[in-house]
Amino acid sequence: MQDKYGKQGKKEKLYELSERQKQILAVIIRHTPADYKIIVKETGKRRTTIFQSLQPLLKHHFVVAEEVYPEQKNTKLIFKITQKGLFYCISFLNMDYDELRLYSALFTCNSTR
Repeated sequence: MQDKYGKQGKKEKLYELSERQKQILAVIIRHTPADYKIIVKETGKRRTTIFQSLQPLLKHHFVVAEEVYPEQKNTKLIFKITQKGLFYCISFLNMDYDELRLYSALFTCNSTR
């Protein structure tokens, strides 16, 4: 990628997901919107482990976190898949497109990153 001066730009490195992150992504797709309680129950991991594994997914825009009641100080977080996360599942996790289409009917996040 070159800028207007002909210099090489920085290439964006593709982020590779760990097996645990792939598992969490699959749970979020099946249970849209998913909260910590659902993810902990489905994966069998502790909440702190889930929190640590979710941070890169949020940073790289595979999922988004939304507050259930934003006006309250401590509110429940729910996680929704983004388009990037959905396309990742179709491409790399070998999930069936027709099955994902059923889940994506609940897909309301329009992130383009």
